[in-house]
Parts: sequence; C-alpha cells; structure tokens
Amino acid sequence: MNRAGFRVTVIIAALLAAVMLSVPSVSGAMEDFSGKQGLWTAPGSLVTGARPAAIGGLYSCIADDVSAVHWNPAGLATLEGIEMALHHTALPVDGSQEEITFGGPLWSSGAVGAAFRYAAYGPVEVTDESGNRSGDFTPWDFATTVGAAHDIAGGLLAGGALTVGRRTLAEDCKIDDFSGSAGFLWAGGEYLKIAGTARNIGASVKGSPRPISYTVGMAGLVEDRDVQLTLGMAVEIVPGGANAIHLGAEDRIMGRYFLRGGYAIRLGDAGDDAQGGLGCGLGARLASFRLDYAYLPLGRLGGVHQVSLGYGFGRWISTSTTAPVTPPPAESAPAVTAIPPAGSLSSTAIDAGRPVLTLAVADLSPLEGTSATEAVAASEWLRGDLAAARYLKVTGREDMQKALVGQSVTVTGCAEQECAVRLGKVLGVQRMIVGKSGRFLDGEAMRVQVVDVGTGQVVYADDASGKTREEIVAAVRTMAVRIDSNTR
Repeated sequence: MNRAGFRVTVIIAALLAAVMLSVPSVSGAMEDFSGKQGLWTAPGSLVTGARPAAIGGLYSCIADDVSAVHWNPAGLATLEGIEMALHHTALPVDGSQEEITFGGPLWSSGAVGAAFRYAAYGPVEVTDESGNRSGDFTPWDFATTVGAAHDIAGGLLAGGALTVGRRTLAEDCKIDDFSGSAGFLWAGGEYLKIAGTARNIGASVKGSPRPISYTVGMAGLVEDRDVQLTLGMAVEIVPGGANAIHLGAEDRIMGRYFLRGGYAIRLGDAGDDAQGGLGCGLGARLASFRLDYAYLPLGRLGGVHQVSLGYGFGRWISTSTTAPVTPPPAESAPAVTAIPPAGSLSSTAIDAGRPVLTLAVADLSPLEGTSATEAVAASEWLRGDLAAARYLKVTGREDMQKALVGQSVTVTGCAEQECAVRLGKVLGVQRMIVGKSGRFLDGEAMRVQVVDVGTGQVVYADDASGKTREEIVAAVRTMAVRIDSNTR
C-alpha cells in the first residue's frame, strides 16, 4: 500500500475509534429500534447483512451482492453468478436473528434472489390477571423475501421484492404481514452510482400506520493504484416517521480487505429511540469466500454484532450455453516470438483464401479484488497484441467510443454474449471479444471469449495467467496469437 492508501486507512480507523468510544448513540441503521412509537415495523425488518449494517443507508446505492434483495432489489441484476450468504445478528437481551440469502442471474439481463430469516427477541415475563408471574415467552418473527431485477438499458437497473412474514407478540397474538419494495440503480460508468428505493410498502396493520421508507442517494469511487475508497450519501424520507441523512464509506485495502463506516443523522422529531448514530465493520475476500463483521452501538442497550459468511458458486465462470469450443492443439500454438511486429497486417502476410475479419475488444470486466482501471489496462494489452494479427483487423478503443456516442451500450461492462452481439452490431464488426481479467489466487488471470456477431455463438475461448508482470504479458501475447490463428 502506498502512502496515500495508508493515510486514508489510518484516518478512517481513527475517526471510527473516536466516535465509537465517545458517542453512546443508537445506530440509525437498526430500523427495528428506530421510529416513533405506534408505527408498524414489518417482521424480520432488522438490518440484514454485516456489510449493509456497517455502511447504513448508503448500501442501497451500491447493492452489488445478494443483500440487495432487502435494500435495493435492482442490485440483484449485478450478480454475475450464484451467491449464497449466511447472516447472524446478536441482539440485546439474549435475542438473535438468523438468515440465509441466495440469488443469481436467471436470464441474460436479469436475476432473482430470496431470503429466509428468523428473529427471536429474548424472553419476556408473562403475568396472570392478578399480576403474578406465570412464565416466560419469547416474541419471534419469521419472514420470507423474494425479489427480481432486470437490466433495462444504458446501465439502468430496476427491481422489486415481496416479503411475507409473521410476528408473534404473545402466545395468543400472531400477526401476518405482507409488504413490498422497489428500486432502481443507475451506474454512470465505473465511478458513479445513483439509486432510489421505496421500502415497506403495504397497508396499515391492526390500526398501526406503516412507515414507508423512500431513499435516494449516490455513491462514488475514489481510486488510485492502491486506494479504492467508496463514498456516498443517501437521504431517507419516512412520512410520519424518522427522516435521516446517511453517510457511508468503504475502503478496500490490498484488493481483498475492507474497512467500513456509516453515520445516520436523524432529522426532526424522531423520538427518543431514533437518535443519529454510527456503525462500523470489517470485511475480507478470499477466492470465492467473503467474511464480514459489523458492530452497531445501541446506547444503554449495549450493541449489536453481525457476522456474514458468503460464497460465490462459479462467480467467474461463463454461463454460456452455446456449443463447446474446440481449443487449438497444444503443438500448433505458435511461440511468442512468432508474433509479427505492430503494423505488419498486409495482404502479403495473409494466407490465400483466408479473409481478414473485423474485430473489437470490449473492456474486460474486473475480477473480485481488481479495480476497473486495472481491467481496462489489461484490455489495452490485449488490443495492442491483437493489432499485430495477420487475420484480424482490430478497432481501437477511441474509435469504439466515438461510434458508441448516444448508443445504449458502452465499451465498459460488457461480459456476456448478448451484450457482445449488441455492441458488435453498433460497431459494425464481425467478431467481439469479451471477458474478465484481474487477480486470481496468487497471480493474474484473463479469460476471454470470441463471439460471432452474426450468429451470437462463441467461436473461440481462451485464457492466460501468470504470477509476475513478465509472465502475464507473455501469456497474453501468446493468447493473442492463438486467437488470431483460431478465429474463423
């Protein structure tokens, strides 16, 4: 980590520690402990997921994992593979909430998600008509949420979710509840996201009004070579309840470790149990696993600890259902030294009877722990090596951007066949290359597919990897030769 990254991390850690030690306030992220008395909170409405809990209302503007089913269902459309997460929340007074959440893409531009959660709020003393203790009862909630999202166009995602639950307040008092949520998420490139949500939509319950929560906000990425800091703000409006401004930050350290913090500023007459407050947390990513922790102070009640364990099934594996691609024989792969120098594409270098194909390379999508800037740089490596190809005429990135002005597709964020076909048709090329690049295990890796724009089929697939910069550069150069030799 460079000095800038170290400095940012130390400052954020110091601020979090200072506030945690000096402010015994109620965290704005704990929805079930906020709001005026008499307002109905849906069963299972406690914050779900350690990462969202740590950065508070800001998460609705990020919503890039399965927890999006609760916070902003539109974010489900960002899932690249099947994900599952287990969440545990330790509540005050011997209470706890357990949840399992999962989701993944179901069609080319959409995804679904679901969550099942159970919460027990600790024993409550039960008395008879005379006021004598007759035993204990533990209030509990159970809720199921299902959601779906769709990538509409131009980086705009939309989604909705339905929650069905039961709240048991006493042995003879059980209340069933139905509520919904909806949201949108717009990504203005890799560095800006704007989102809006409406949550807890439904009718009044047992005469208690339901506080619908409306949130709108934005998040931005501040990125340098060793610094990836996400900052954002969201405004929450709850008619008849507690309005708030949410501030949050997530600092990615060395690509796989995370430091998070969120602060809620409550506005107006929010009641004694809705003071503004701070949450904080840590996280780590290792291969397909992720582990997150959050702590939310609750003043005189103590605090709430949350732990989440997630796993991505085939997160970086292509979901293509096209015919299998036959790789080139190992012995036929040309050596790296066989690559012609740049600018050698000419009729004298082309075998008789084999036409030159027009081709473009979309910016490769970054793997987990890799920045968008690094992925774009890897894409340029590949374009540069392919520019020396004998049978391919490659469109440069600047020419691609000019051709895409005013179009619904972009050079960035195109990793699937359907997107490759749309992009290729706009650019007027015969073949498109899409794929992913970034850190993988103890090195760097790149996986690409060559898509026939006319048929939508994958005509060739390849990958390159290496542990050092020299190894990955050589591997990409060799892969470019194989693409040139095997793309028809």
